[in-house]
Amino acid sequence: MTDLWLGMLIAVGAAGMVMVLAVVGLRGGRARARQQRRFTCPVLGMEVDCELVQDVRTGQWISVERCSAFPDPTWIHCDQDCAQLLNLGIWRDGAVRPAAAPPA
Repeated sequence: MTDLWLGMLIAVGAAGMVMVLAVVGLRGGRARARQQRRFTCPVLGMEVDCELVQDVRTGQWISVERCSAFPDPTWIHCDQDCAQLLNLGIWRDGAVRPAAAPPA
């Protein structure tokens, strides 16, 4: 009878440890990559050089770290529409042109 309880205790402990490791593995640490991109800003309509940060696990673009559109490239004070459009899969490699403006 003692062997049965000991076996169950070990099984429950092992299952608990697997659960803890799974939660820590999914939430712990961020795998991020930085990438230089050149494209046309969807807001300003001018060619810019940007450094974007991407979450390697999800492939989503998280933020713009540097952008040549601003006098201080590290002070990004826009809505980062470029990262949002990249996440939607609208832009591909190479220069990107915004949609033509409607006639006035």
